[in-house]
Amino acid sequence: MSTEQNSRQNIDELRLELNKRFDKNMVFFQKNMPHIFKQFINYVPKDYGLDFDTNGHLNIACNGQFIFADDPQKICEAQSELFFKRPVQSMYLLVPSEDELNHFNYIHLDYLKKVSDSALKYRHLSNFQNRFRQLPHEPIGKHPFFILIGTGLGYHFKRILEEDIDHLYLYEPSPDLFYASLFTIDWVEVFDHFKYDGKTITLTIGSKITEFIDGLAVLAQKFGQYNLSCLTIYKHYNSETADKALKEYIDNVSTMYSGFGFFEDEILSLNHMHSHINNKQKFLLADRYFDEEHKYPVFICGSGPSLDEAIDTIKKYQDKAIIVSCGTSMLALNRNGIQSDFHIEVERTKGIYDVLDANPFIELKRKPVLIGMNTLYKKVPQQFEDSILYLKPNDGSTDFIRGYYPNNLAVIYSTNPTVTNGAMGIFNQLQSGDIYMFGCDYGYKDKENHHSKSSGYYAEYSDEIKNLVEKTDKLKVKGNFCDEVFTTTIFSWARRSIEYSIRSNILASENKKVFNCSDGAMIDGTIPLRMEEIKLETVVDKELIRQLLLTSTTDEFFEPKEWVKKLTQASEHLFSTIDRIVDEKYRLTDLSSKDVSLLFNRMFKIIRECDGTQEIFTARMLEGSFTYIASTILGHMYAIGNEKSRQQYLKEVLPLMYQYFIDLKSELKNKVLNFEL
Repeated sequence: MSTEQNSRQNIDELRLELNKRFDKNMVFFQKNMPHIFKQFINYVPKDYGLDFDTNGHLNIACNGQFIFADDPQKICEAQSELFFKRPVQSMYLLVPSEDELNHFNYIHLDYLKKVSDSALKYRHLSNFQNRFRQLPHEPIGKHPFFILIGTGLGYHFKRILEEDIDHLYLYEPSPDLFYASLFTIDWVEVFDHFKYDGKTITLTIGSKITEFIDGLAVLAQKFGQYNLSCLTIYKHYNSETADKALKEYIDNVSTMYSGFGFFEDEILSLNHMHSHINNKQKFLLADRYFDEEHKYPVFICGSGPSLDEAIDTIKKYQDKAIIVSCGTSMLALNRNGIQSDFHIEVERTKGIYDVLDANPFIELKRKPVLIGMNTLYKKVPQQFEDSILYLKPNDGSTDFIRGYYPNNLAVIYSTNPTVTNGAMGIFNQLQSGDIYMFGCDYGYKDKENHHSKSSGYYAEYSDEIKNLVEKTDKLKVKGNFCDEVFTTTIFSWARRSIEYSIRSNILASENKKVFNCSDGAMIDGTIPLRMEEIKLETVVDKELIRQLLLTSTTDEFFEPKEWVKKLTQASEHLFSTIDRIVDEKYRLTDLSSKDVSLLFNRMFKIIRECDGTQEIFTARMLEGSFTYIASTILGHMYAIGNEKSRQQYLKEVLPLMYQYFIDLKSELKNKVLNFEL
C-alpha cells in the first residue's frame, strides 16, 4: 500500500473516530444538558469548520485558510505548558490607606491592614529571594476559580485537567468552534473530572459578553466571592469576541472585588432600623406598580456636570414628568427654582444628613417625598414632610426581618452604589413610564468639573464631604455624545449597575424606554437623546402620584420591644456560628497554601447553612466580613513567590482572622444589643 493510500486510510479512520466521539457527546448532552443537544444535533457551521490540512493534521478552517500554521496538537500542548509555568491570575491585593475609614473606628479596616502589612513583608522577601537565587515563581497549583476562554480543538484540555481546579467556567464565544469540539473533545471525560469533591464545570456558549460576566458573578455568589481573589484566566485563542470578553472582565474587576458589605456596616443598618421603628416610619409594600394610565415619564436627575445644561429642559417639562432628585442634585435643582416630586437617598452614614442640612432652600427641600433604603441615617427622614423606606437587599436588618417577621415589604434590587442607581431601581420596580436621565454622567470631561456647578461641592458642603470626591484622569470610557469621558471605579460600578437594572428589571412586555440625555458616559440599554428632541405633552397629576405611593405603605409591622427580643434571639445563633468558624482544632493546625482554600470553603459552608432559613440574618452579618478578609488573605498568598514564605505568612494572618471574628461578637454586644427601651 502506498504512502498516499496509508494517509487516506488514517484520515478515514480518524473521521470515523471523530463521528463516534460526536455521537457519544450528543448522548451525554441529551441526557444532562438537553438545551445543548437541541442546539447542536443538526447544527450547520457558518464561519469555522473541521478539516485536514496538507500535512494531514486535523485543523480548523476559516475563509479558505487554516487557523494553525503547524501541528495543532503540538502548538496547543506547548501553549498550555507555557501558561502553567506562571498562570495569568487576577489577584485581589488590598492595601488599605492609613486614613481610610479611620474616622468610623472600624476594626474591619484595622484587621485588613494588619493582613496586608504582613503580606507585603513576605511578598517583598519571596520576590527578592526568587530573583537573587534565580528561582522560578512557584505556582500553588490550586485554582479555586478558573476561566477558560475558548475550546478550540481541545488539545489544551489534557494539561488543564492535570491541575487542581475547583470551578471551571468555560466561555466559548463561537458556536462553530464549540460544535467542532464535539468531535474532538471527550466531554464525558471532562465532566466526569468535575463530578466529585464539590467541583463544578459551567459552559457558556455563544452568549453575549455581558451574559458571560453576569454568569461569573452568579457562580461567585454561589461558591464564594473570595474565590475570585485568585482567579486564573486562560484565553486559548485571539479573536475580537474573546479579546473583548477578557477586557470586559478586566474592566469589571473592581466591581467583582467590592460591595461585599461588612459586619460593622450591618451594625449601622440595625441601629438605624431600630430608630426608624421607634419613629413609626412608613415602609413601601411589595407588589405595588403604576397602572397604565399613571405610567408618566420620569426625569432622574443626577448631579453630574451636564445637569447644568439640562436645567432649562427640566423646567420646561416639570409639569409633564415626575421629577426625581438624587442626593446632591436636589440643591442644584432648588438653586434653579425647581422642586422635585421625589427625592432618593441610599447611604447609611451621617454625611447624607449634613448634605441635606447644608441646602438653604428649606421649603423646596422639604416638599418632595423621600424614598430611601431602610439603612438611612436616622435623622434623614425627618428632613422631609413625607418619607417612604424600602428594604435594601443583602442587608443585615432586611435579612433579620425576612427571617423573623412574616411581611410583604418591598425589597428593591439594583439600587447601589449611587443615588441614581437607587432611582433607577425604584422606578423600574414600580414599573413607571419612560425614564429620562439628566446629569447621570458617571464621569466628567474635566476632573476639576466633576459635579454640577449648582451643587454644593463648590460652596456649601463641608471639606469632609468635598474630599470624598474621587478625581482621576486615568480611566476613560466611551461617551454618550462625545468620544470619551474620564471615569472612576465607583462611577464604572454605578454605570454597570444601571445597565444591569435595565436589562434585568424592565420587562419586555412593558415597552419601556430609558433615554440618556446626559453628556457623560454611554450606558448600554439606553437611547442617547438630545434635550431638544424631547417632546412631552400630557400634564402629570402629581398629587395623585404622590398619594398613590404614600398609600402603598405600612408602619404596622414592627413593635420596638419585640424587635429587640427577636434580635437578641437571632444574635445567639450568630454567636454560636462564629464559635464554629473559629473552632480551636482548626486554629492549631499548620496549613499549606492548598489547604487554605479548603479551610475557607468549610467556613463559607458553615455561614451559608443559614441561607434560606430563619437564621439568614447570621449569614448576612458574617458573609461580607468573611469575604473581605478571606479575599485579602488569598489574594496576597497567591502573590507570594514561594511556598516557604507563604507558610510563614499564613502562620501570621490566620490567627488575625480568627481574632477578628471573636472581636465581632463584642462589637454586636456593645453597639447593638444594649438598646434602651
